[in-house]
Amino acid sequence: MFETVHQRKNTTKYDVEVHLQFIELDRNPLFIAIIVDITERKKAEKALLENENRFRSIFQESASIMYLINPDNGQFMPVCNFMVGVKRSY
Repeated sequence: MFETVHQRKNTTKYDVEVHLQFIELDRNPLFIAIIVDITERKKAEKALLENENRFRSIFQESASIMYLINPDNGQFMPVCNFMVGVKRSY
């Protein structure tokens, strides 16, 4: 499986995921290709990454003290540690 970009007849380009399989049918070698349009998935991945980066910069560049509340136990977790990946037991 691999990802690439295909071009439509109208020359617009779109992202695809290609699944390629080699088989032999009646002693004839064949490749079977399943091509999936992943344009919407790529858009969603890009939007998610942009949101993650935006919120990370908000927390990292803020001079304020920020906390998250752990929904499992109700304890406060410093956001600055959470955003930079510091793990602590509270």
